[in-house]
Amino acid sequence: MIIGTALVRHSLPMVNNYRKKLEAENCEQTYITYCDAYYEDFTQDDLDFLKHPLNPGDTVVTVELTSMCNSVETFENILRMFQRRQINFKVLDHQFYFKPEALTESVIETLIGYFEDEYYQYQFLVEDQLVTFGRYRFTPSEVEEILKLLEHQSMNDLSKDTGVPITTLETFILLYREFKRYDSQYTAS
Repeated sequence: MIIGTALVRHSLPMVNNYRKKLEAENCEQTYITYCDAYYEDFTQDDLDFLKHPLNPGDTVVTVELTSMCNSVETFENILRMFQRRQINFKVLDHQFYFKPEALTESVIETLIGYFEDEYYQYQFLVEDQLVTFGRYRFTPSEVEEILKLLEHQSMNDLSKDTGVPITTLETFILLYREFKRYDSQYTAS
């Protein structure tokens, strides 16, 4: 069985983009999770694709290394589990395809290095641009994306199209309005 998974941060349009990429790989099951706060930790127990029974010979496909999970420790644990349980692993954007026997100690260490580089480079890029709304943190481009999407569709439709819960979208809009109100008061004085 081919199982697709992606953790999407800070870009609602990327939810559909990742879904299309995984569907093009003929994934029989696809699990896409939108992470509504950059520092929200996901353990192995939180990752939906790991709740699916994985059998020897199955293939897990993700879009980028960092779309598998958002922690180096979790990433390493997943790779070692793939190795033990004879699961194939494919990363589309890097054009990686690993059979379980190819996940040697040195390959796992190399992949962890790639993951760390990709993750911390992304974190550094995003950290400079984050706008904080309570515990939620969004990039300005994500704010623009969400507002643009909501000009052309209802919150229910956006939730259906992206898989992002309505409550997350409602929270975002509420926090954004509070932020704008505070920001306009602050800049006016």
